[in-house]
Amino acid sequence: LHCWSVQWIAPEDTRCRTDAAATCVAVVDAVAVAVVVVVVVAVAVVAAAVAIAVVVAAAAAVVVAAAVAVVVAVVVVAVVVVAVVVVAVVVVAVVVVAVVV
Repeated sequence: LHCWSVQWIAPEDTRCRTDAAATCVAVVDAVAVAVVVVVVVAVAVVAAAVAIAVVVAAAAAVVVAAAVAVVVAVVVVAVVVVAVVVVAVVVVAVVVVAVVV
């Protein structure tokens, strides 16, 4: 403000204009740095969000795989139980036939 106020007194003094230009350049540089910082932070936030999404997806895949394994194990146990029952029924039938005959 000082430079702008004294220019009308000493218009031939170019120092004020130089100071104003330097201030303008400094402001532009500061804005550019701020924009770069904002962009870098935004990219970091997006990268963190993607990493979290990947971890969550991997965890979900592990949970689904575990659930499938449990279902397969239950089916295997059920098949074994049915096989044992069938064998027991056959054995009982053979014994009954042997006793009756």
